[in-house]
This record gives sequence, C-alpha cells and structure tokens, in this order.
Amino acid sequence: MALVLRKQDALFHTFGVDMTFNPTLPTHEAIIVAWVNDHHHDTVSVVMCPDGTNSTCLKTMTIVGDRLGDDDGNATTVYYPLPCAQSGNSSRSADGTTVRLSIRTTPETCQLGYSSPPDSATTWITAYTASWMAPHYEGRISWQGARTGMYATGNGVTMLQDAVFKNVEVVRGPYQSGHSML
Repeated sequence: MALVLRKQDALFHTFGVDMTFNPTLPTHEAIIVAWVNDHHHDTVSVVMCPDGTNSTCLKTMTIVGDRLGDDDGNATTVYYPLPCAQSGNSSRSADGTTVRLSIRTTPETCQLGYSSPPDSATTWITAYTASWMAPHYEGRISWQGARTGMYATGNGVTMLQDAVFKNVEVVRGPYQSGHSML
C-alpha cells in the first residue's frame, strides 16, 4: 500500500481526484482521506457493495477517537450505491468505475462527496464538524489542517487490481453555494 498525502494549507480547502477502480473482492478499496492521525480521520472510497450483488458502492468512514487517551477511535461507516453503477451508465467499464471523489473543508465543516462523469456537480454525501479534525492540546483546539490524500488497499488481502488516480486538484478559497447534499 502507498499513501500520498498533501497538507491542508487553507481554512477553505477542496481536494479532489478522478479515480477508476474495479474492486473484485469485498476487501478491495480505493480511498481518499482527510487525515489528522490514527484516531481522527475520515474517508470516502470505492468498494464492492456489502449486499452480495457485486455492484460498486461508495463507503464513507469517520473515525473519532478519545481526545484525552490512546484509545482507538469509534468508526461510523455508511455505504452509498453509485447511481452510475446501478443504471449501467457509461462511467462503468471493464476497467472499473470512474468517479471523482472530493473532500471540502471550511472553518466549520468538512464534507466528503463524489461526482460521476459526465456530470460535474458534486454530491456531498457526509459532513462533520471541522473541530473533529483539529487536535486538542491542553483542552484547546489547535488548528493545523488535515492532510488529504489517496491510496488503495486490499485490507490485509493481496490486491491485484489497479486503482488509477488522476487529475488531482486542490482548490483554496471561499466557496460558492449551490452544491447538493445527499
């Protein structure tokens, strides 16, 4: 597994990447991540749906740990069937599903979402308070920005599937309204 990270360097920050991936086992996963540490990170990934249909889903996972100790974080995981995978849209090919995954942060919130070609509008599928991504020191929040990045994993199982990441983009600055939230 190789993880490529980039430091968030602005309060308003969007990280996005086009991904083509064809998971063939339930353990295969191609991921983008907003990472503070092992106890505080959030992901959106392309995986096989857990319903046994062999269709492709998006999976979001938020891990929030004990800020005062070394306990592992509590994980919240949600699966979202990809509309293009269900409808036979041309974004699904023999090489896999093509989707753009995005993480958008503001001083108040962090959102994870996706868009499918040819539609360029991002659908934000989960959001959480930005303070979850800020480490606490002596009872105070210390904003340092998350690290955003991408990786693919077999989650303990050898993965011979290619995850193609391309068109990595970072956008800084205040946002326009008008993006949908699922």
